This record gives sequence, structure tokens and C-alpha cells, in this order.
Amino acid sequence: LPIIDKIRSRGSYKEFIPISALEGTNLELLVDTLAGLLPPGPAYYPADLLTEQPERFFVAELIREQIFLGFRQEIPYGAEVIIDEFHEHPGKKDVIKATIVVESDSQKAIMIGKGGGGVKQLGIKARAAIERCERKSGIEGVDVALHQMRFDDVALVLGQTLCQRELP
Repeated sequence: LPIIDKIRSRGSYKEFIPISALEGTNLELLVDTLAGLLPPGPAYYPADLLTEQPERFFVAELIREQIFLGFRQEIPYGAEVIIDEFHEHPGKKDVIKATIVVESDSQKAIMIGKGGGGVKQLGIKARAAIERCERKSGIEGVDVALHQMRFDDVALVLGQTLCQRELP
């Protein structure tokens, strides 16, 4: 491609990999190449520790992912998920309750959907994603409440979320 030749002529590059995130072209090659170029470094955590984040953080992120996949550009990436309750019950189904904060009543209406169908599908898909990620079945449901906020309240919401992430 002429544009690739033009970019190559501008400098000296160790590798040059054209990619397409839209079509997924060469993404695996890009990741493998970048990983191979990284110098080895010290281990900052024990080998058996996967993350320092609590489980509720990942549950909130899985719910956010389903918002983005299900509603695309209709709901901004500023939507925040707050895990209100996360109860594990050995031998029984776990219970998760979350609040999704959006910026306007119109976004709230879009998420609720006709007859509550939007938020119901979100809950179903979020539960499936959480079960897949946590490698367990038996989540009773992901109950979702929607809340509208002004943009000025973002710091308050994020502060509450960060406080809740500290809980066991």
C-alpha cells in the first residue's frame, strides 16, 4: 500500500504491522510482536495473584461491557455502574444488585426500553457474562436500577464507586 511505504520512509522502525481493528486483521500478530519486544521485568506480585482488584470491580466492568455492546452509541461511555449488593451464597445462587448511572432521562428511557425489555436483556446478558467470567453458574439475577445524574455529579458517583470497591 502506498500509505505504508510513505510511513516507512519517514523513519526507522523495528516492526511495521498494518492492522484493522474493525475487521480484526493482524491484531493477534500485533499483540505477539509487542509482547516479544518488551524487556523482561521484575515480578511485582506473586505468580498466583491475578489482580489486586476485588471481584465487585470486575462484575461492574462486565455489566458496563454489556451496556456498550447492547446500546452502542445510544448510551455514552460515561455510564457508571455501582455494585450495591454482592452476596455469595455457597450452595445457593448468588445475588447481585447494581445501579447504572446515566446522564439524562432520555438515556435512562433508552436503557429501560419498551416494556422494560432493554434493562431485562441487559440483566440477562450481564448474568451470562459474569457466570462465564467467574466460571460458575447459579447467579440468581443481576437486578439493575437506573439513575439519572447531572454531569457535575460524576465525581460524587465515582467517589462512591471507589469507596465501595474497597469493601470485601
